[in-house]
Formats: sequence, structure tokens, C-alpha cells
Amino acid sequence: MEERELQNFIDAIIQKSEGDISSDRPLTRKEMEELAYSMGLTEKQFRELMVKSLRHVQTSERYLDQNNYEDGLVEAQNAVAINPYVEKGYSALALAYFQRYNDLGVEQDRLEAEYAAQKAVKLNNHDQRAINIISALSKRQRAKSKDHKRLIVVAAALVMALAIGIVGFIAVGKQVDGQSDQSKSATKDLLIEAEETVNSIEMEIKVEQDRKNNLMREFLAVAPSKTNKQKQLKEMLTKELSGSNQTQIDKKFGEYKSTFPTKLSDGIQTHLIQIEGAENRIAYQRGELAKAIKQYNVLVKKHGADHPEFELKEYSYD
Repeated sequence: MEERELQNFIDAIIQKSEGDISSDRPLTRKEMEELAYSMGLTEKQFRELMVKSLRHVQTSERYLDQNNYEDGLVEAQNAVAINPYVEKGYSALALAYFQRYNDLGVEQDRLEAEYAAQKAVKLNNHDQRAINIISALSKRQRAKSKDHKRLIVVAAALVMALAIGIVGFIAVGKQVDGQSDQSKSATKDLLIEAEETVNSIEMEIKVEQDRKNNLMREFLAVAPSKTNKQKQLKEMLTKELSGSNQTQIDKKFGEYKSTFPTKLSDGIQTHLIQIEGAENRIAYQRGELAKAIKQYNVLVKKHGADHPEFELKEYSYD
């Protein structure tokens, strides 16, 4: 299919979708098929379009596994433009925006990531990656909201202190009580913010672990299984990847990797480098998590008597 025909088809999908302003749904596959035929495309050309969309998603996934969100974003956008129902299309689009938001902090990227993740969940309510992204973004927003509220409370306390300062001795006594209440409120907001920061980082680690496990699954398709030990460990790792025990997954992968020869093909080396990159990102995030837990625990030790609902957190190494 020529690029001109492809672009005409994409433009037609966009135009038809935007024409129905009362609905947020994409065209169904049947509607897209009818649209393609009305434009003179053959059944074979339509199937080629669906395959092309899937390949865009696969390319996007490879870019995103390397944290290359710019190229990953372009590929994901191309995928859903051709076929809004393509598997993992909107999920990949959400991850691309999520990675860019984490890196650059642009609010529009947060909104785009949330929108794409919600679209992904509408199409597949078991899309765990999209669910994790929605959860991480939601927790961050709550933390920011609490921070904003804390600033308002502190500013209000300062204004109140200045106003009360001009009255007599009795008013000064009332001021002390008021400041004590405001101080407790501000401290609670600090504790909430610190706790939400911990929760947000934990969710980011979960998203990164899911990505690493997906890389392992792809790796198993090309990984060596020449010896009986390699075959056995490969089967055990495949079984562990169907579960949720991350410690066992990492352990079995380490055992399996230790059986590899020194010289490996370029394809296998590339997969191992991508997995190692994901492990490095997780290690960095765990370091950030340890700092966040420390900050939270310090606040709990200082102000826990006034706010018993907050408890110390254990340092996690899983």
C-alpha cells in the first residue's frame, strides 16, 4: 500500500470520528472495514493496515523498553491512528507520555498519559500497565494537592499571626492556641505528602518491574536452551513469570543467565542489555524510595504523638 493511500485512510478515520461529537468511542473494526472498502481499498490492503498497526505497537514497545519515549510516542500514535483497537496501542501511548512526564514534568504530558491510559482500560479492563499508570498519576496529583493545601495553611497562619499580634494580652493567648492548631494541621499535610511520595515511587517501581518482566518474556523466545539445565531453568523461569513473586523471578533469571556461554549472538546480547537497563532503573528508583521512606519516618518520629494514624514504614528491598 502506498503512503498516500495510508494517509488518506487515517485522515478519513479522524474525520469520521470527530464528526460524531456526542461520542468518545473510536470507530469499530466493522466501521473501519466499511470505510476502507468505500475508499477503494481491497480486503488484502485492509489486512495489511491492521498488521502495520500492530508492527507500530511492537516497535513502540522496543523504544519504550529503552526509555526512548520520543520515538516510542511516534510509533504508538501511528498505531492507534490506523487502528484504535490494536492490542496495547493506547497502553503504549500512555507509557510514552508517562515516561516523558517523569523526565520533563510537563503537565500536558500528564493529561495525555492519563487520557490514553483510560482509553486503554476502556478497551481492555485487564490492561495492568494502563491501570498502574492511572494509579501512579492519581497518587502524584493527590500529593501535589496536599502540598498546595499546606502552603495555603501556612500562609493563612502567618496572616493570622500578624493580625492577632496587634491586639492585647488576651488576644495573644488565643493566638498561641490558634497557631498550635494550625501547626498540627500543617504537620499532618507534610505527613500526607511524604506518604503519598512513598506510594508514588512504589507504583513507579511496579511499572518498571512489569516492563522488565515483559522483556524477559520476549527474551525467552530467543534464549538458549541447548543443555538440559538450560531447558529446565528456562521452563522454571517461564512458570515464575506467570506468577507475581518478583524475588523468585529475579532469582531464576539469574540462575538461567549463569548458564550462558561467554560469547552470545547480537540479538541475545541486545535483549540482555535492555533487561539490564530496566534493572538499573529499578535500582535507582529503590534508592529514591529509601530516601522517601526515611523522610517520612523522620516526620512520624517527630510528630507521631500528635498524629497517631501515621505509622513507621519498613524499608523494602524486594
